[in-house]
Amino acid sequence: MPACCPDCKTAPNKNQLWKCFCGESFNHFENIGKCPSCGYSHEFTECLQNDCKAISLHLDWYPGVKTNLEELTLDLDLIMS
Repeated sequence: MPACCPDCKTAPNKNQLWKCFCGESFNHFENIGKCPSCGYSHEFTECLQNDCKAISLHLDWYPGVKTNLEELTLDLDLIMS
């Protein structure tokens, strides 16, 4: 599932790097926002497009994931009740 900024709809460049709190620079989309150095999972991702710079939940960069998770949760609730 290709990622795109929830605000400007631009796909992230595979060469773009975000900086972790530990100082490590890495691509948020290679491992769903988890820093390869310290293991911190970044809940938010900033769009690095010059005209956007929106900060969004990382999962919101994957269209349809939130809907799929909500549907699975409802299905599990039905099964468990």
